Amino acid sequence: MVTRRLLTIKTALKRRPVYLSGLLLLALAAAALSPAVGSAEGGPEVEIIAPEGSDIDLKEESFSYFGRAGQPVIARTQELSLTARRIDYNRKEQELSARGDVVLIGEEIKLQAGEVLVDLEEESLIATGGFTLTRGEMELAGRVLTASRPEGVLTATEEVKWHFRDLRGEAEELVYREDEGKVYLSGSPVAYWGESYMEGTKMVLHLETGRIIITGPVKSKVQPQGGETGGD
Repeated sequence: MVTRRLLTIKTALKRRPVYLSGLLLLALAAAALSPAVGSAEGGPEVEIIAPEGSDIDLKEESFSYFGRAGQPVIARTQELSLTARRIDYNRKEQELSARGDVVLIGEEIKLQAGEVLVDLEEESLIATGGFTLTRGEMELAGRVLTASRPEGVLTATEEVKWHFRDLRGEAEELVYREDEGKVYLSGSPVAYWGESYMEGTKMVLHLETGRIIITGPVKSKVQPQGGETGGD
């Protein structure tokens, strides 16, 4: 049985400033999952399709939507698409969870993960089970991703791989600080460009310029044809 619902949400939520786009896009999706949220005045419609049905407890204010492999739950607006095998929203706790082949696609951003949990009260997100995040010129992958909008910090840990412009690299931990426009890498990070590479104990990547600052000891191999980008 396929459950299909069509809702509208308030424009005020849509216009709120976003941190890395994805966090509040997920919050937008969470608000849409509650049948009591929003009004028919001036808000975008949100469609929810649940191939395996839904479980709604109005007393506890909890809403669950079920899909399966190959036929996930779909929550979408004109700007946003969120799919997963299961999506749960608890309005009392202000928590949204999406589990199983989670894919969020929004403006300039795509997040894929095994599981995503969003705390709407704290405006924080954690993605586990492996993730890939693409936004603009940056692609980031790893095992665990956390983000906090109030702090303006995004952290990726465990088997981290990243790609930015003509640079790519690996690390055990990556921390992005929005107010600085910098990425901090640790855990024997290595950066590659062409056939060249540099490895150190810590790195700082300046997103605006692509400049890398490396603390040692440093191990490197620099090919002449790769010489436009380097480490300081």
